[in-house]
Amino acid sequence: MNSFVIRRPRLHFALFALFLLALFLPAAQAQTGFYGQFSGTHFNLPTTNEWGAGGGFGLYSDFIKVPFGKVGGDIRLQYTRPASETNLFSTILGPRVAFHTHGDLTPYAEFLFGAGHFTYGNNSPSTTQFDFRGVGGVDKKLLPRLDWRIIEVSYGDLNTYSGDLRPLTLSTGIVLRLH
Repeated sequence: MNSFVIRRPRLHFALFALFLLALFLPAAQAQTGFYGQFSGTHFNLPTTNEWGAGGGFGLYSDFIKVPFGKVGGDIRLQYTRPASETNLFSTILGPRVAFHTHGDLTPYAEFLFGAGHFTYGNNSPSTTQFDFRGVGGVDKKLLPRLDWRIIEVSYGDLNTYSGDLRPLTLSTGIVLRLH
């Protein structure tokens, strides 16, 4: 299969996601953060029961204040490799809610959706499908603009040739809050 045909929808989706993010960023008094994280993913496939390592990075902006916290959006790129020739690359975005607490902890919840590209390796076909994830986590303030993403847990669904892939991902990382 021509690799340009596979990558073209991802490019269009990424450009559309950046356009949506550009709409959110100019909001007054928004709190925006850039993050990088290391992830471990359990691949719940009917044909395999593997864990894979990977990581990702993203950008969030909490731009609407509500009584219990802030509402905004998140866009991220994630990569996981469970085996030597198998990998999952996701470009996902969606709404985010960060909750107020007393102290330095910020719990949050997100529902992210977008494109997931799963490659099997061993001359097997790859697939790009709709990918969605439910995400929850907690950030801890370390410095005025630096947070530690203590834990993030996500669970999602992606249709593949060998059945539904339901990745359960555990992540930790660093968040740089821009303002």
